[in-house]
Amino acid sequence: MFIELDVTDTVYVAPRHLTQDQNQVIIQQINNTQIGKHVKNCGIFVQAVKILEVIDKEVQQQDPTVHFRCNFRAIFFRPFRNEIIQGQIHTQTPKGILVCLKFFNDVFIPSSFLPQNSNFDTLENVWTWQYEDTQFFFDPLDQVRVRVVDIAERVGGQEFTGEDYVEWMANNSCFMIIGAMNESGLGSVRWWC
Repeated sequence: MFIELDVTDTVYVAPRHLTQDQNQVIIQQINNTQIGKHVKNCGIFVQAVKILEVIDKEVQQQDPTVHFRCNFRAIFFRPFRNEIIQGQIHTQTPKGILVCLKFFNDVFIPSSFLPQNSNFDTLENVWTWQYEDTQFFFDPLDQVRVRVVDIAERVGGQEFTGEDYVEWMANNSCFMIIGAMNESGLGSVRWWC
């Protein structure tokens, strides 16, 4: 779910911070500007943890900041396929269920990845699952277990390709997890207690 990668980037530091520890200032600036952003083929940036090397630093004309070109180690959120993650039901429509994690809101379960014999109740706006003689509800705010089926990334303003989940993407979202709840042990946590 979380991976550690080495990254090279240019960081801009205001002159007033140059009297402090250089590496700590660079890490703080990276975290201030990058946390929560999507990095192609890496995932969602969580935190810079260590400066590996300051390659270059320069002051450019007309710019009062110092530009540090550096290598650093960072933690990214990027679950792998078939990983089981746990989140909370946020929204339900006939197309599927949107699940939120504590720090990430774009986990979509298309209706085709819900348990067999699942139906959308239009009166209550919830999905239900009929198992033998019992009807189970995907209640709003329920804690659910989801298997990661795919990860969709949008690059450079391109549209996502896919089926039912395209409508879920906010204009500024670049990263989406496609999940499934159609296997034993998945779905609402309370069903399996």
